[in-house]
Amino acid sequence: GEDGTVLLRDSGNASNGSGNGHLRVSVDWLFRRHRPTDSVELEVFRAGVRRLVQLPLIRVQRLVPSDPLDGERLGTRPEYLLVGGLVFVPLTEPFLTEEYGEEWKECPSRLLHLSWNARLRHIGHQVVLLSDILACAFLQGYDKYKRLPVTHCDGKEVRSLAHLAELVVGCKDNFLRFDLAGDNILVLERSGIADAMQAVMKMNQIAHDKHIIQREGGDAASSET
Repeated sequence: GEDGTVLLRDSGNASNGSGNGHLRVSVDWLFRRHRPTDSVELEVFRAGVRRLVQLPLIRVQRLVPSDPLDGERLGTRPEYLLVGGLVFVPLTEPFLTEEYGEEWKECPSRLLHLSWNARLRHIGHQVVLLSDILACAFLQGYDKYKRLPVTHCDGKEVRSLAHLAELVVGCKDNFLRFDLAGDNILVLERSGIADAMQAVMKMNQIAHDKHIIQREGGDAASSET
């Protein structure tokens, strides 16, 4: 490690550090043999002293998940939020596959980078994407903003889809502002949002303006109106 700690062995297997032993295997393989709830005993060498430490293991959660509904434990319906005719969703691998095919051909480099490299910054963190803009007079000329991640709403950083829904409801200004990736800004006149939403929901036969899984701070719960 950066502090000079060397991993010697786990449960009798030497690692590929500087420890002694006939069998050397990768640290990644050592951990993959265990379940996420296991605790492993490691022998480490630090500051000239050999030590035994217990390390609890947890499941690594990706910012752009491959299984956003956790094997249907969180239901069968994808999350979304409708604001006027703007459709917001969390960025997930199933979304990218549906939009760009199995090999993600034509997928924007910005979204590929997020899928491959982005990391969770806090519990419940999601990349929120403006996935679609439903046709209506209220949103004419806004199609160019489709597929852009949302960074801020009403001047506040967006942490998740549920958080975005809270920011939209909490906005009291005459205009609702969305800051999107690439220094793009989308502004809606708040007084026209409700009528536009009613029109696009009727036209597209949408029963609810959102379906959000509340994950932060405890057990997941479904929310829709």
